[in-house]
Amino acid sequence: MLMFGFVVDTEFGDPDDTTVVAATSGGLILQRQQGEVSYTRRSGWKFGRSELDEIGALIESKYQRTRDESKDVWGPALVDVPDQADPKELVSTFERRIRYRTVPLGSVDEFVRRSLPSPTALTGGHSDDVATTNGGVYQPRTVGSFRDVDVIRSAVCAHAPVLLRGPYGSGKSALVAAALGSDVVNIRCFEGIGREDVVGMHTPTPGTPGDFTWVDGPLLRAMVRGEACHVDDVGWMAPGVQALFLPLADDARQLEVVDRPDPLVTAAPGFSLVFSENPGVGWGLIGPLHNRLAFVVDVPIDYRIAARAGVPPVLISVAEKRQERSRQTDDHTVWLPSIRELLAVSSIEGMFGMEFAAQALLSKCPNDQRDQFSQELSAYVDIAGSLQSS
Repeated sequence: MLMFGFVVDTEFGDPDDTTVVAATSGGLILQRQQGEVSYTRRSGWKFGRSELDEIGALIESKYQRTRDESKDVWGPALVDVPDQADPKELVSTFERRIRYRTVPLGSVDEFVRRSLPSPTALTGGHSDDVATTNGGVYQPRTVGSFRDVDVIRSAVCAHAPVLLRGPYGSGKSALVAAALGSDVVNIRCFEGIGREDVVGMHTPTPGTPGDFTWVDGPLLRAMVRGEACHVDDVGWMAPGVQALFLPLADDARQLEVVDRPDPLVTAAPGFSLVFSENPGVGWGLIGPLHNRLAFVVDVPIDYRIAARAGVPPVLISVAEKRQERSRQTDDHTVWLPSIRELLAVSSIEGMFGMEFAAQALLSKCPNDQRDQFSQELSAYVDIAGSLQSS
């Protein structure tokens, strides 16, 4: 844990005469005066960039005021302290380290930067599986040299809006679920999704005819609770609905809902946005929202998962070549077999053979691409079209 603060009285005589004012990356604000240690924890504290900024700025302002009143001030400084120490021990450790000048001076920006978690770089391409809340297992992939789950967790912690972009079945939703577990509110977008599906609406009050009660939608629930909000298939949202997220993707973090009893909703600490999009589907992400993203992660279908699950190499090879062609030509209309579809036809192959499985996969392909896909499959398997009765 990190402490950020300052000490008054550079003589460092009796510790009881030394005033210490500091805050920790865990949300504690501590002060020692005349040997007495007092401390408070920020109300509703949730670890994140804006909260660290706030308590860091508080300590900085106290330091500036104290320096104007006294010359015997040293700091502000950053000190690493034990996570489980009690408040008195934290203050003593902080004061002792500064007494011997074994720590450098610090700033609010450095306090925030060092407090926020950094994803761990992978070595040798190895990545431990992640248990999911539904009892399954997620196999992390890499983004740069970091685990994808760590990248998402760090972005959410820093309130940095992120877009995951990839075809159906590429694992975008699975990544969010593995990274955030139950600490996320999902908005499943669909064609025609409206404002009321996102922010909420008035609904009839049970047992009171003619009376209506406001019910928050998923976006407002995430804001009030201070949880991450995953907007799945955001491209289906019309531009006017997407615009709801603009003030939430920057420093404002407020949304005014005029028909709500308390119209102005301020996001609680911990709220963050994660978008996922299938390129070429629906309206697409609007420019102003795209401009507010911290970064975009392309998520192709990882056919290695299908290979490890025993899907025939022939089917994987055809699927990988289609995905590579889609990537090189930037053609998002190319149909790509999902992992789910490949696993399904793999089980069919065990019952009816390879030719039947290939025909079953061909039947999943959209009609306008079926002839081309049939030719690609025919290079490996002798098939005569998709499955049909006669």
